[in-house]
Amino acid sequence: SFVYDALSGKLGQAMEGNQILGLRDNAQVERKMSSSRSGWQHKDLARDVIDRIEQSSVDMDTGEVVMTPTEMALKMLDYVQPSYWRVGELNKIGLNPDNYCAASESKISIIVRRGAAE
Repeated sequence: SFVYDALSGKLGQAMEGNQILGLRDNAQVERKMSSSRSGWQHKDLARDVIDRIEQSSVDMDTGEVVMTPTEMALKMLDYVQPSYWRVGELNKIGLNPDNYCAASESKISIIVRRGAAE
């Protein structure tokens, strides 16, 4: 990883101003920038995305809402990629998560919790 990072840094500096560098055999080297992101304000961002989806679901000429609530909820997945589903919460509403994924065999976990001091 260190060698790749060093090479990418040097090549990226050399390519400054050029996003794509063409090579003799028609291959291309593309320069991209990215950032690590953490500390997401998930609820605030979700609320703002939902507001935008609601706004875009209204026909500006007629004022008619052209998307159903289900379509709006599914549209949300265009902007977020859940990394996991809350299995216990899905079970509480009667949905078996194993019907929606490839599940491995169950494994046993042992959890030790500290008791109250007496």
